[in-house]
Amino acid sequence: MRLALPVAAALVLGCGDVTGAGPFALDLSVTPHAIASGDTATIALRVANVSPLIQQVQFDCQDPFFVINAQGDTVVGGGPAHLICIPETPPPVPLVPFDTLRQTYRWTGIGHQNQDGIIVTGPLPAGLYRVVSRLGGLEWPADTVRILP
Repeated sequence: MRLALPVAAALVLGCGDVTGAGPFALDLSVTPHAIASGDTATIALRVANVSPLIQQVQFDCQDPFFVINAQGDTVVGGGPAHLICIPETPPPVPLVPFDTLRQTYRWTGIGHQNQDGIIVTGPLPAGLYRVVSRLGGLEWPADTVRILP
């Protein structure tokens, strides 16, 4: 198993739904599935090479995950303003057959909301949120997290 710095925007131990994307199996999971504001959820991303050939995995400089509210608004992620990026895209990472890359992220229920045209950052209101990731041209299946009142 290999964990490389250029793919720190990608992977994790997961129990979520696994989706195939060409030669890759993709997985995204959130644990626990319910948090109080300020508690921590772990977002786990994993990509596995399920082909018999070496595959190149390319990760761009972008948010590793997005959190979307019930109205479809992105309340976490969504732009390079949230990251410190180098000017170049990192080189592709070779992934040998049946090898896996993993990464975990921690999130505390903090997000941004548009309130009358002003973007406000702070604890998100109670409700059900979808967590998705679109890294390196790959899209992970969504998982959910509920923020408790």
